Amino acid sequence: MTAAILRFNKRTFLSLRRYRNYRLFFAGQVVSVTGTWMQNIASAWLIVQLTHSSFQVGILALAQFLPFTLFGLFAGTIVDRIDARRLVIGTQIVQMAIASALASVALRRGWCSSPPSAAVPCSCSTRPPGRR
Repeated sequence: MTAAILRFNKRTFLSLRRYRNYRLFFAGQVVSVTGTWMQNIASAWLIVQLTHSSFQVGILALAQFLPFTLFGLFAGTIVDRIDARRLVIGTQIVQMAIASALASVALRRGWCSSPPSAAVPCSCSTRPPGRR
């Protein structure tokens, strides 16, 4: 059983060992996706701390996932017409700007973090098809 698992792991992660660019891309995506989920959790936590309202957290969740649902339908068409490398870099830059906006809202103890949080899925909806 252990030998079969080791063979599977060698085959699965062979691309990471073999190609430097893929290692860089993989490491960048690990950092990016981890940061995105930390941002989602921090946004919900900020809303709870400021408003003590579960309804506001629900509005935040709607603002985060509705754009992804709507724009996800058209993302494949958009990605086919744009250079995938530029698209991924562009979405990462947009996400960095949005994270900076959310940080400034949180540091000023602002109450309106739903609009910047809604902009994250708008930029993220084209990223998964662009990575393929």
